[in-house]
Amino acid sequence: MRTIFDADVSNSTLKDVISEGQNKKRRMMSMVTLAFVACLIVAALCGLFDRESTKTHGISGQRVEVDYQSIARAGNEVELEIRVSSEKPLSKELTVQLSEEYLKFFEDLAVFPDPDSQTANGDGALSFTISVPNDATKTVVRVTGRASDQWDIYTPGTLQVQSGSAKHNISIATWRIP
Repeated sequence: MRTIFDADVSNSTLKDVISEGQNKKRRMMSMVTLAFVACLIVAALCGLFDRESTKTHGISGQRVEVDYQSIARAGNEVELEIRVSSEKPLSKELTVQLSEEYLKFFEDLAVFPDPDSQTANGDGALSFTISVPNDATKTVVRVTGRASDQWDIYTPGTLQVQSGSAKHNISIATWRIP
């Protein structure tokens, strides 16, 4: 029978430390993991994961800015904010048209201010005609709704804004995440 006094005890506390060659794979995986985390942080700082995007288009002294969500989840609220500004007063009517591809992205679509009329063309695009106050040089239109449950990971579309003779075509796209 063996007792505690018969045990073989090493004088070194470093006896269980493995050599550098045996630890190479673990150190390499640590470096790869740190590099991956660093890349994610740099991508986030550069705005790669931004949920909102802004597009701007200018022509004939008019400027259209569109804020829209570049990433959305099904069932969440989605909003397009369209700001139109001009050096001269805008025409009395503003027409906003969304392509069919992007319209399918919405459920419960609402437009503010309330459009005077809405029409659909043969391509499935929907146009909203909105009154602009007299002598106004700026106006804002908001299109809101819920992101539909239909599963398309990428939804591109075209937004067309027309005020007087100036016609602005802006390409927009939203990624859908589960």
